[in-house]
Amino acid sequence: MALSDINPDALREALVYFLPGTKGPYVLKGTKDVRYRYVHQGLGVAFDILPLRGDSLKEDLRLRDFTINACIGLPGQNQALVIDDPLGLGMKDLTEKRIKTPKDPLATLLDDPVRAIRALRLRHTLGFTLEPGFQAAIRASLASGILGCVSAGRVRQELERILMDRGLDLERLVLDIRMLGLDGALAAMLAVSPGNGRSEPSKGSTFAFQALPMLPWLRTGVLLSFLFGQGEALDRGLFGLGYAKKNIRLIRRMLDKTSKVF
Repeated sequence: MALSDINPDALREALVYFLPGTKGPYVLKGTKDVRYRYVHQGLGVAFDILPLRGDSLKEDLRLRDFTINACIGLPGQNQALVIDDPLGLGMKDLTEKRIKTPKDPLATLLDDPVRAIRALRLRHTLGFTLEPGFQAAIRASLASGILGCVSAGRVRQELERILMDRGLDLERLVLDIRMLGLDGALAAMLAVSPGNGRSEPSKGSTFAFQALPMLPWLRTGVLLSFLFGQGEALDRGLFGLGYAKKNIRLIRRMLDKTSKVF
C-alpha cells in the first residue's frame, strides 16, 4: 500500500487504541516527506508518518542519523509499546550513552551535514559521548566545507535547539565546538572573519548564560560572540543566520552592558 493510500482516520483510531490520548492527524506545512503527525497529549510525544527509505525497514534504519534512532516501537500486550532493535546496535549504545552512526560516519554526514550539530546537541542535552570514529568524521567533514551545502535556516534551527537548554554548560559547549572545528565551518559558511575580540567562556559566563531569557536570538548572539568576537563579525554572523537587524542591535547593547561576563 502506498503512503498516499493510508486513511488518516483509520490510523488515528489505531494509535488511540494502543496509546489513548493521541490526537491528530496534523499536516506539517513545508515538510516534503512527512504526511501526517500525531501527538500524544499526556506524554508530549509526536509520531510522524513517513515513507520508508530504501527497500526494507532495516535499510530505512541504516539511513537514520544515529544508532540510538534506529530502534522501533511495536504494539505489545495491554496497549504497551515494545522496543525492538532490528540492527542490534541502538539499545546497547543507548544504554552506554554513546552517539555513533548505523553506517559509515562520513557517508552519514554526507547524507545530511546538519547531523554534526545534531550530535553535538545530544551530547550536551543528554550527556552522551561521541564515538571516536564519528568524532573524527565530524572534524574531517567540517574541515572539508560540508556545512556550506546546508541552508543557514537549518543550521540556525539546530543551534537554537542546543542553546534553549536551561542547564547548558556554555564553557563546555564552546570547547567542543572548537574541538570539532564547528567554529571554522560556521565562519566559512557565513563568510565571517573572526575578530580579535574572541574570548574564552568561564564558569561565571555559564551561570550568566543559564540566567538569560529563553530568547533564541539572544542566546545565539552570546554564543557567536565567543566564537567570532563582538564586532562586525558578530553582526555578519547573526545576519547570515537570518536574525533581524533590530535583534542584532539589542544583542550588541546587551553585550556592551555585560562585557565583564560575556
